[in-house]
Amino acid sequence: MDEGCSRWIPCSSMARRVFTQGMPSPLRMLFGITIARMLTWCYLIWYIVMAVKYFDADWRIWATAGGISAVLGVSLLVSLRRPDGTWIRLGPGPMVRAFLVPFCVASFAALVKGKGFTLIFSPVAAENWWAAGMCGVFCLAVYGARLVLVVIVARGMRRRP
Repeated sequence: MDEGCSRWIPCSSMARRVFTQGMPSPLRMLFGITIARMLTWCYLIWYIVMAVKYFDADWRIWATAGGISAVLGVSLLVSLRRPDGTWIRLGPGPMVRAFLVPFCVASFAALVKGKGFTLIFSPVAAENWWAAGMCGVFCLAVYGARLVLVVIVARGMRRRP
């Protein structure tokens, strides 16, 4: 079965729209997040936790990260050309990610340089637990939204003859 699909959770985008139509907007947004997107959001949560902890107001860090983001973002967008010469159209989400990911990577590397990090992990265990806990809360919110949908769908199916 596809990712995030089950007997009660529809897979097609049309079915998802039908089943989530009456849901509040944040719940609908959480329901639609795939595992790959959940992982991307967890990367952003980890970045924010560590960037807040190790923030440096030096404008050169942020200017360099912005420059790297611009160069890589534009090159990613330019590479989206089909063999027949037509361009692949991106929605706003992928377009933002094309520039945000290089910015986060460059600024993260500059902020934690010389601080004893191993890969993305802080030398202070409490900081790692804090970031992992925030990711866990987010994942629980996503699965909670799916559980709410399952309950809504199950109740609706019981009422029908």
